Amino acid sequence: MLHCVRLPRKVLNQRLIPLGICVGVLISLTVVPFMGCQNRSSSKRQLRRRYVTSPGEGDFEPVLSLQGKPRTLPGSSPEKLILVRPRFYTAELEIREKLLVAVLTTPETINTFGVALNRTLSKYPSKVVYFSCASDSGKGVRTPSVVLLTETNCDGIAFHAVKHMFAKNMVKDYDFVFIVRDSTYVNGEKLFSLSSHLSVSSDVFMGRVVSGADHCDLDAGVLLSNGVFHEMAKKVASACEASDTKDESFGNCIVKATGLRCTSSMQGQTYHALNLEKDLGYAPDPSALATRKDFSKTVTVFPVLTAKYHYRLHHYFGYYNLNKAYQQVERTESSITGLSAFVGHSNVHLNWPVGVDTAIKPSGRFDVLRCVYFNDSHMFWWNDHGAIVPISGAERLSLDDIKHSAESYLRRNAPGANVSISHVEDGYKKFDPMRGLSYVTDVVVRGEGAEMLRRLEFLRPLSKSEILQMPYVTEHTRVVMVLFVKQNELDHVTVFIEEYAKACLEKNDNTMLLLAFLQTTGSEEPFNNVRSFAMGYADRFQRSNAKLATLVIRIPDQSSLPSDFALVDLVTRKLPQESLVLLCQTGMEIRTDYLNRVRMNTILGMQVFLPIPFTQFHPVISEQNPPAPESVELRKENGFFDSNNYNHLSFYVSDYWRHRALISKEVPIAHGSTDLRASHYHGLSFGVVELFLVSKQVHLLRATEPSLRLHYVWRECQNESNLRAIENCKLSSLSAVGSKSQQAKFLLSDTELPKAAMHPSPTASTS
Repeated sequence: MLHCVRLPRKVLNQRLIPLGICVGVLISLTVVPFMGCQNRSSSKRQLRRRYVTSPGEGDFEPVLSLQGKPRTLPGSSPEKLILVRPRFYTAELEIREKLLVAVLTTPETINTFGVALNRTLSKYPSKVVYFSCASDSGKGVRTPSVVLLTETNCDGIAFHAVKHMFAKNMVKDYDFVFIVRDSTYVNGEKLFSLSSHLSVSSDVFMGRVVSGADHCDLDAGVLLSNGVFHEMAKKVASACEASDTKDESFGNCIVKATGLRCTSSMQGQTYHALNLEKDLGYAPDPSALATRKDFSKTVTVFPVLTAKYHYRLHHYFGYYNLNKAYQQVERTESSITGLSAFVGHSNVHLNWPVGVDTAIKPSGRFDVLRCVYFNDSHMFWWNDHGAIVPISGAERLSLDDIKHSAESYLRRNAPGANVSISHVEDGYKKFDPMRGLSYVTDVVVRGEGAEMLRRLEFLRPLSKSEILQMPYVTEHTRVVMVLFVKQNELDHVTVFIEEYAKACLEKNDNTMLLLAFLQTTGSEEPFNNVRSFAMGYADRFQRSNAKLATLVIRIPDQSSLPSDFALVDLVTRKLPQESLVLLCQTGMEIRTDYLNRVRMNTILGMQVFLPIPFTQFHPVISEQNPPAPESVELRKENGFFDSNNYNHLSFYVSDYWRHRALISKEVPIAHGSTDLRASHYHGLSFGVVELFLVSKQVHLLRATEPSLRLHYVWRECQNESNLRAIENCKLSSLSAVGSKSQQAKFLLSDTELPKAAMHPSPTASTS
């Protein structure tokens, strides 16, 4: 008898799951490719039906433009389309400068009238070019702004100047060209305003119309637009005969070449020129011209007989233009003040004076600007190191100017009142780097038999910053580091040489260390040890780009050193004129950043560099750990920026000799060590730094230098080279002991009073 055993449904389901998965995977792999082909074919038919059979259903039909594109074969490389674009956006957008001024001059007048016109006109137009004919000797002034036309007669220089500008394509970047003689005074501000209000697309031929003719007078100046100039330059050779190429016929040739007539009024603008001979019959005093009604609209005045008269004319025109600018500023300020009342609550935030930036809002108590309290004679707490100081020098001049301005203000606001400032009772001043120097003063005003106290606020705003043109400098110049080695600093010199070897010799830096040994008779042995130590490094790094050399200077057996003029004279005689010299000091850390900054901040013929170093405090008193660190950290408890240190100076040798010649009579130039015994090299009150500062031929850059760090070194101040250096050395030594808190802590912790001082004897007390 058979019995059917029925398996549980759960067991059957578990056995069929793997089989179902396998069957599903096989079916999907078989069916999906056929479905994809069918879908792609159907989608292609739908797209073709949408874009080809029914073009009207879409808004546009895409079209591929193959014109200008070369067809290439499958195996060949496609040609690249190179689009050449101009270097500047202005050239691509055809944006031109406003005005080019061409000045016609001669070799006899370029140094007088030409210089006067350049000084009074050059800042208004975009460019000024001078065209000069050849002199009888064939020589002339050759500068980038003077074009010397050698084969030109001075009577026809205007035509040759036009041909030269057209041939060199000099006018393409300018909207207008102004041609004038150097014997004509030009009111630059009026000329620029006139050209700015004329349309650049119109044909402009403006000037002073010759009476009874239709052309312009060249002596009064001729203003041409870019298009008129090019049309005239192209046809001037064919339109004018050879006999008409003199300057008197220049205006007539422009009429023949362009078909335009000269006009003195165009688009609401008037070209007014004043002829002193024809209009007035004489050359009056410029002050009389300022009273004429047409003075304000005058563009040119001619002929000017002397350069002095040219400058006097410019004085009165400049005075008129300056007052006009002041009036415009006052109208603008009053307009801003009046309109601010109608713009919400903006009058609450309106700055005074109008146009000056708002004051800096300090983010914390350390950013609060210092307010210095002062009265008529002294300033109080003007810095962290002094409580009271008399007002003198520039501060006194500034305070006197405040008094004068206060008197003018009070008299202007109280007409008829006879008031004067007796003195300044007190006040505060604050320098804001965003606004300038502000004063709040209480002044005693003396009126008619009475005195009153008035509070006034003044602001001396910062002028607009100007970018000065400086020569291009790089960080590849060789720096010659000069170290004057004294006998009491020989131990520090060995450390300095090791620092130089690590920073420059091993890194192949473009530097040179010149050790100048200041030896007296009989002191050769200590210096020989240091010299052999230095030459060991020099022989070791012979292939390095950095060099190390020594020099012996015999000084007299005296307590003080000779002047640094004599020492620098002997050193710089061994160096080329283009060498960059850096005077150094023992204890200095040699850093690449500092050397690069010396290269960038020392400019030949323009600037010398006098950095302010960060000097380490006494390591024991300031409790530095370790007491002798390898590198001085830039922290306020470790040191300070020593503003009394003037021993680090960089300059070029050629600049030094040019300035040294200025005092060669008072302090003769030293040629050898034997000259150092002369008395004029001892007891001087100034040195090389003061020479650069007083001469004013180069700029002296004085700023804090974070990369210039000095380790604490006790120095003998009596061995300095001049009296001022001795005084600065004493001040530096006092400041380098430590901060006030560090000195107080050191005295309280390590100093014990003697018992006799703590308990005086009866005899001492009675005596």
